[in-house]
This record gives sequence, structure tokens and C-alpha cells, in this order.
Amino acid sequence: MKLRQYSDVSIKIGGAIAPTAVFTSMIHCRIVEETEKAYQLKAYNMDSKNMELSKHTCWIPKKALIKPKPIPGIGELSFYNLAKWFKPEGFTEWFLTRYASIGGSTAN
Repeated sequence: MKLRQYSDVSIKIGGAIAPTAVFTSMIHCRIVEETEKAYQLKAYNMDSKNMELSKHTCWIPKKALIKPKPIPGIGELSFYNLAKWFKPEGFTEWFLTRYASIGGSTAN
């Protein structure tokens, strides 16, 4: 799916693997504006009851969002990764951290 204005997008910010657990940090956003080189995002506020969109916005370069390759037997993944060269700083770092949700699973 090609991203465009008003698309919803999930972005994997980070993750960790332990011998019996997997954890990921994701941010779920809506593209509210688009230029030739960047997307303006509003995050879904996962702390709110109705997952409202945040009042804050953040610009991310289009080239910073990388679609993972399909996994054999699973297919197309529904999220994007941040490019390795993209190092959020200042407000962008705050935005991604503030609205990220952390999930995980453990093996028993």
C-alpha cells in the first residue's frame, strides 16, 4: 500500500529479544499532510479511551520509512521501520517516545 495523506501508518521504533520474550515499541499515526519529501504525522493517543489523534504533529522524511520485505508463509507486514540513518532528535524524539506503545509476549 502506498502511503498518502490521510493514510494510517504503524511505525516500529524499536524492539528487544530475550531468551523467553519479545518486546516492540510502535507508534500508530495518521498522515495529515504530505510534501514531496516528508509526511506530517499525528499520533493516535493510546492512553485515551477512544484512541484520539494527538494535538501534536511531527514531520518525518519519506525516505526514513522503510517497508519490511514480506516474510515467507506470513506475507506482507503492516508496519514500517525507521531507516537506520534516521536518528530522531529534539521534538521528533519526544513525539515518537511520547506516543509510542510498548507490547510484548513471553513464552511459558
